Amino acid sequence: MENSKRGASLAAIVLLGLAGSAAHAAPVASEPALGGDGDGLNALWVRASAPPHSVQNAIDVLASSGGSVSFVAPYVDYRDFSAGTSGITAETDLPDPLTSIEDGGAIDDAQFAVRYSGFLNITASGDYSFQLHTDDGFSFILGGEQVAVFDADRGPSSSFVTLALEAGLYSLELVGWEQGGQFVNELSWLRPGDSDYAVIGTAAGGKALFTAPTAVPVPAALPLLVSALGGLGMRRRRQARG
Repeated sequence: MENSKRGASLAAIVLLGLAGSAAHAAPVASEPALGGDGDGLNALWVRASAPPHSVQNAIDVLASSGGSVSFVAPYVDYRDFSAGTSGITAETDLPDPLTSIEDGGAIDDAQFAVRYSGFLNITASGDYSFQLHTDDGFSFILGGEQVAVFDADRGPSSSFVTLALEAGLYSLELVGWEQGGQFVNELSWLRPGDSDYAVIGTAAGGKALFTAPTAVPVPAALPLLVSALGGLGMRRRRQARG
């Protein structure tokens, strides 16, 4: 990771690249932060009948009847192994499920769209910097707001966004596409106190991705719950004595 890129991402509220635009509202948490490890994100990959070249093209492909696969992705760090390219964090790279290498080296150069959806768990308030390393473009929605977008084709490149987030559980959606050639999707972050970016959902980046909000509240929220229940119990005891 280039130090200059890291510094730029921390200095700007939003840095999206040549085709980017600034976010207009802060993401909003939908629920209190959760305790425990998440299971990942819902992933949907759909083959395209024609090469997608924009976010809207990708959305149309995802809504089409093209051949598809769906599964729970433990994290977002997928690439086309046949193309000889990798993400920023090569040791966690996973093969994309729609590009295959046949015997003898023939390559199925797939064209498709992909969507990852679920929740991001923020257990401590602070500034979080996200790195989206993609080929081709993408749309990143967090807490109901599109906080980063690159609405065009590109080779493997990174876009950055830094957000001040309160503790809580945030809805997350990341849409991307492949129109031919190389493919990379990697979502990493720099949390408060971290010294470098790490892929969200890995051991280094924290198991902060959830397909559904099923875990218990984080311990910091439990005292308020205990206090409320204690007050209810005392009220009931007073009523019983009365």
